[in-house]
Amino acid sequence: MNDRRRRAVALAGVAALVLVSGCGTHGTSAPAASPSVAVAPGGQSPASDAATARSLVDRYEAACTTGDYVTAWSVVATFSQRMFPSFQSFADERSRFFAAAGPAYVVGEPRQDDPDVLAWLAKGQPVPDPGRAFSIEVTHPDAPDPALRREVFVVAPDTSMTWRLWIFV
Repeated sequence: MNDRRRRAVALAGVAALVLVSGCGTHGTSAPAASPSVAVAPGGQSPASDAATARSLVDRYEAACTTGDYVTAWSVVATFSQRMFPSFQSFADERSRFFAAAGPAYVVGEPRQDDPDVLAWLAKGQPVPDPGRAFSIEVTHPDAPDPALRREVFVVAPDTSMTWRLWIFV
């Protein structure tokens, strides 16, 4: 195994431990210092991939609820970042969303059988390894408007094997 691969595997292991240790603190935890997680190809099991994906969504939501849009932006896939004219427009939109929806959120279980996501992937959306892609629904139970109660994200490693969040619209 070459040194680069060894480092990637070691980083993946450390990152997975950090992410898993932060699970279960939905809506109350501060965002982790490292906004993304690099993983080695084939270095994760489906269960650990699901835990990593869920933890990333929790970190994104926690960052948004505390106004830490830099962290939230940093975990969003480049493809989804392009949906916004600028970082500031993303921060403004998220600020308005959470002001209306409230800070409470519940991160659902990662799914690989979501028909909407399967259709999204079939359209050629840029998820490099669809076999490691998960859809994750987030509900906002205190949102007064039903349109604000549900968000869906696709979470998967990007081309650099860093876990990212695609905003599913």
